[in-house]
Amino acid sequence: MAKKAVIDTRDIEVKIVKKGKARQKEQAKKILVLALKVIIVLAIIYIFTSARKVTVTEEQNLTVPQTKMMQEPYQVVEEYQEKEPYGTQFCVKRPMNFTTATDKKVGTRDDTLICELNLTNLEDVEGTWIYDAYLETFVGRAEAPEIIKTVDPHSTATYSWEIMVPPKAIGANCIIFVKSQPSTTKCFYPEPITYKLVTKTRTVTKYRNVTKTEDIVMTNTTTKTKYINRLFGYEQGFYFGW
Repeated sequence: MAKKAVIDTRDIEVKIVKKGKARQKEQAKKILVLALKVIIVLAIIYIFTSARKVTVTEEQNLTVPQTKMMQEPYQVVEEYQEKEPYGTQFCVKRPMNFTTATDKKVGTRDDTLICELNLTNLEDVEGTWIYDAYLETFVGRAEAPEIIKTVDPHSTATYSWEIMVPPKAIGANCIIFVKSQPSTTKCFYPEPITYKLVTKTRTVTKYRNVTKTEDIVMTNTTTKTKYINRLFGYEQGFYFGW
């Protein structure tokens, strides 16, 4: 009669327990590897997407054509009429009009006096005047050379003499006198004066409206928000809030 095989259930239980522990270790290892992969991926994503906001003001010069109305000068020759006297003129020669003012000053030395005369020409033409001067004292006269000056129209010229005072002289006075003065010729029409109309030409400046286009440089200022990568400093086009 054959013997029946006896199975030890304890051995079977031990093997089952060992296999379960091995399977748990394998699953834990897989979970750890997966977690590491997720962390690495998240770290890479953070490195390449983490950014800070920067507000930048940019200026750009723009050339803009502008049309405007303006006045342009131009010259034209035009005719006009003017009344002029005509007939025979009578001319007379007369002395030129002028004014004078005299002054006496202490000289550059103790024994001299300065005699001055300021002459103003009141005419529209120049003229030549000759003046002389001397000192008159109780002990005699001190002479000075004559001075010749040509004075422009409506201008003033100064004649100046520094004259030595005679010894022991008291109360010296400057005596200035004219030796020659210019004359001018004035012509006029006798009364009643007859006039005639004369056509003349003159150049005048006028203005006309023209349209011109010119380029104007304008500065356009814009404010932008840029996203700068925190680690590498380059600009990126997205921002996820971290």
